[in-house]
Amino acid sequence: MAYGALTVGLAILSALGQDQVQNSQATSGSALVFTDKADYAPGSIAVIMGRGFLSGETVKLQVLHADGTPATGADHEPWSVVADPLGGLETTWHVCEDDCVGSHLELTAIGLSSGLTVRTVFTDSAPGPKRFLYTGGHGLNLAKLTTFGGAHVCYH
Repeated sequence: MAYGALTVGLAILSALGQDQVQNSQATSGSALVFTDKADYAPGSIAVIMGRGFLSGETVKLQVLHADGTPATGADHEPWSVVADPLGGLETTWHVCEDDCVGSHLELTAIGLSSGLTVRTVFTDSAPGPKRFLYTGGHGLNLAKLTTFGGAHVCYH
């Protein structure tokens, strides 16, 4: 059964693509945490997965504003999950509908036994049309475009 779970976990990682997995930043060890999407609609459910923690370790998770904005709304309280025998975890988080709309959010996961701390960032887009901000003073350089609301920038 554990082999099947590992296979499913690897299939999920493969399906997510490297961009979402690389969005995770390990601060120690080789643990990582990531979400199933880079952007969520307010009120939706974010699926959170991780790996590299100790078997059976309690992992504390918390979602806060990435820019340091005070977490005045609901859904910012920390919660805990227990890593599976392979050091993986899966949990969900209700995406804020109050102070998170239009925000960049940072998820932090801390292994309470190992001290491993990992983070990833995602967004809670405001409903409506997708927009982008062009930072002038240069030619159309995709590296200098900032997108909001999960928009993809395409040009020909």
